[in-house]
Amino acid sequence: MLDRQLQPLANRIDELPVTSIGGLKAKALVAFWHASPLCAGDHEVYFQDEAAFQRLFIAVAEFCGLAGSVRATGYAMPEWPNVEQQDEEDEAV
Repeated sequence: MLDRQLQPLANRIDELPVTSIGGLKAKALVAFWHASPLCAGDHEVYFQDEAAFQRLFIAVAEFCGLAGSVRATGYAMPEWPNVEQQDEEDEAV
């Protein structure tokens, strides 16, 4: 239940550009949240959510001014879903 309540906030953080260390920290916290152990007493970190780490990588590249260099390698920076549309879909469920 808490997971469903936090997901809209995580989506909004993912959607915003990184313009400060605080913004980068927020994106790192979202990536950590996605990788954190799945239940109490579980000590295994979950690294299977590639999207969380891809978002963090992009945030670091943007913050460091390297987004152009990353694109020059041929890597296509992904477009994330519109958060407002996602929220409406979640409310319909």
